Amino acid sequence: MKFVKLSLLGFGLLLVIGVIATAGSHGAKTTGTTQSPALQTTTQTASKTAAKTAAAPAKPQVFAGNGSENLGTIVVPTDSTLTWSCASCTETGMQILADGQGLGNDIEVMQTAASGKSAVSADTYHNVTVNADGAFTITITPNS
Repeated sequence: MKFVKLSLLGFGLLLVIGVIATAGSHGAKTTGTTQSPALQTTTQTASKTAAKTAAAPAKPQVFAGNGSENLGTIVVPTDSTLTWSCASCTETGMQILADGQGLGNDIEVMQTAASGKSAVSADTYHNVTVNADGAFTITITPNS
């Protein structure tokens, strides 16, 4: 009688171990197919991949105002061309000043003309100030 009890106890342990082992495989993130009689197996595993997207080209920045104005901080992400126009600045001139935080990269335009252009390096320019005798437009266009 003792022999039968031990056998039933051993069978119960085997049954519990089998249930635990089977339950552990239910969370797997693997899919597959098995075909007989050649027994061909295909397995796919889920993985995360980072999608690479091309950076959008920088767009021109346009500023417009009238008279003396502080435009604040302007970030120029790539080397660019600054073009400006001020129809009433032909006699008194147009002045654009800014302090670049790089190594000597400042914006400094002082011209007596109705329009002009200047190269601007990629940088962050603080305290961009415009002094004009009337309405002005400034456009910063990234170089190609």
